Amino acid sequence: MRILSILCFVVTLTSLASAQQAVTAYGDSSYPPYSFTADAKPEGIYVDIIEQAFSMISGYTVRFQMTPWQRGLNAVKSGKAIALFPPYQTADRDGWMQFSVPILAEEIVVFSTAKALEGRTTWPDDFHGLSCGMNAGFDLVGLGGQAFANAVKKGKIRIHETKGTEANLRKLEKGRVDVYLNDSLTGISDYPPLVRGPVVSSNHGHLGFTRASGSYPYLKDLRQEFNEAIAKMKASGAIDKILARYRNADEAGKRD
Repeated sequence: MRILSILCFVVTLTSLASAQQAVTAYGDSSYPPYSFTADAKPEGIYVDIIEQAFSMISGYTVRFQMTPWQRGLNAVKSGKAIALFPPYQTADRDGWMQFSVPILAEEIVVFSTAKALEGRTTWPDDFHGLSCGMNAGFDLVGLGGQAFANAVKKGKIRIHETKGTEANLRKLEKGRVDVYLNDSLTGISDYPPLVRGPVVSSNHGHLGFTRASGSYPYLKDLRQEFNEAIAKMKASGAIDKILARYRNADEAGKRD
């Protein structure tokens, strides 16, 4: 009887495991501290948040596929991937991407040297005539605002796209671009000449879901469950705790 009970228990666990819908979330492989790869493993603030959110959702498990940003966008647009993090919501993307509730507010700032930023306090007017680095695949309006996009279109600011945050910071440090736009939490302790300049914009990161949903009949339910989990994490302070952990690590790195 005992052996039979154990067998029944094992069968039950196996059935529950097989009932779990596996979800592969694509993530930006080079957007520290939010989303990146370290030692071939997914890391970052969004990785921790999404992993915890899925632990609160019954019926789904998550794994991460880290990828260059533009490749991730293309995968969601085509329906190859069900979800991608952490896109900003833009008019251009609304046609082919569904967005979760906002997960985090990200403040975009100008990075450069103190000398280059002297007298430049108003974005983007004070930066006309300069070259600006940005991560490949990032949206101009979402990153720097409509006035920035207009200035680029008119040739008043030249943009240089490079894959990944670290590559852009190296490029900026070597003087190959005048300024670089990214999130204020971007770590620059390894680049002593660089400083943070004026705030450019504030955006929210999301988990973006494909609209090519034919292969994912559970997508509507998943999005609802995920949104509810994020709401609970915000209410409980769980997201703030994850952010604090990364801020503290960055401060420790500056002191070392």
